[in-house]
Amino acid sequence: SILTYIAILLAVLAVLGAVTYVLLKNWAEGAYAALKEKNAAISQCDIDAFVMGMGRSSSSSDNPQNPPDKIKVCLVNKLRIGSRSASTKPIPLECTPSTHVKGLWVSRAV
Repeated sequence: SILTYIAILLAVLAVLGAVTYVLLKNWAEGAYAALKEKNAAISQCDIDAFVMGMGRSSSSSDNPQNPPDKIKVCLVNKLRIGSRSASTKPIPLECTPSTHVKGLWVSRAV
């Protein structure tokens, strides 16, 4: 009957969701560790302090019950940064008059 098919579909979706979560969590563990290591070598950004500072108390970093959401941190970093990496090398810029707004100057990488 249709209810049997719906029950099977829901069970399959639940299993797929659980497997996806486990794979995503495993990816995030490695990506988070790599992100911390890479940033520590190049910049002074402490990713744990930054993540903990966003709506969390500073003591939560010592509390294993309230760890940073590594999946969220890594996904947001991947979506915002992509494959670019941190660098201390300055980016050469130039300022030019805007072609759209009179009197506005815009900057761009040279």
